[in-house]
Amino acid sequence: MGVQEGDRLWSAWWYDGEWHDWFQVRDTVFPPKAPIATLSRNDDHMEVFGVGADGRLWGAWWDGEWRGPFTVGTHVLPKNTPVAALSRSEDYMEIFAVGEDERPRGAWWADGVWSDWYDLGTRRFPKHTPLAALSRNEDHMEVFAVDGNGRLATTWWYEGTWHDWSDLPPALVSVPDGEIVFGSRREFTLGRPVQQISTGGMMEPLVCTEARVVCGSDGGWEFTAHLDNHETECDVSFELELNLTGTSRPFTFVLRGDLSAAGDGYATRVGSRIQGVPPSRTFRESGAFELLRDPAFWREVFKAGATFTLTRPAWKFWPEGGDVEEPEEAVASGAGADRP
Repeated sequence: MGVQEGDRLWSAWWYDGEWHDWFQVRDTVFPPKAPIATLSRNDDHMEVFGVGADGRLWGAWWDGEWRGPFTVGTHVLPKNTPVAALSRSEDYMEIFAVGEDERPRGAWWADGVWSDWYDLGTRRFPKHTPLAALSRNEDHMEVFAVDGNGRLATTWWYEGTWHDWSDLPPALVSVPDGEIVFGSRREFTLGRPVQQISTGGMMEPLVCTEARVVCGSDGGWEFTAHLDNHETECDVSFELELNLTGTSRPFTFVLRGDLSAAGDGYATRVGSRIQGVPPSRTFRESGAFELLRDPAFWREVFKAGATFTLTRPAWKFWPEGGDVEEPEEAVASGAGADRP
């Protein structure tokens, strides 16, 4: 879909292996070259959105034929503002845009009705900042944007709550070779919490809220992280990995540990809590990697980006009055420094 010079919205469609020619979508009118957002929430439904010349968010939908146009909310957006749209289920849609006041906003559709616009966190972005949005499942949404300083930031929604914006670590750190001192240290920190949902019990998460890896050109390293097990019926064993990006050889730091079930239920009376294992703890490991002593590789590490990943948690379920189930290894859900 796109807007021609004459301000009309046009579309072309593909069906059964063949593209069909362009046609005009109803009476939708947008400024020339206005950014357009689209989504499909099931096999028989499409939606299109864009900011009109009046600054209102306009949309149209198809369910066998094109209908509309209609407006969303009362807020006025700058002309040619990019819009992001997603659908996390057949019965739900959400749109996002940055306003004249540099506030990111969202509006949602459910039960046949559009909400008005709401503020999305406390961060500010320049007008016309493009937003990217996605949904991994019905209980999760995430929005990304680059701020005026070139930093990539994200905010995410999980089980009814939006979390405020946080910066994501850069893919690569631009550092001139002359500023890399052999004998210095390099520190990597977690940009935002990462988590994995339990595979049994109450389906509560294991969450890493803080993590830091400090390594030196003398070969030494220290990995520190704080994790909380929110699951009340399962103990958990985990691995937290830091993977470096931009190095000529794969390089990974791994922190391993165990946490007991949370709360004060049956699992805490018969599980690993009775052996002194808490449900919340700061873990610390240190060691040495000979490869860090190589000046050429150290320059790569100093410039590298990093991603923290919570992988392969094994949950030990303690059903009250039942047999103990063997730990189940979860499939990694793509968690990283950029995901909850």
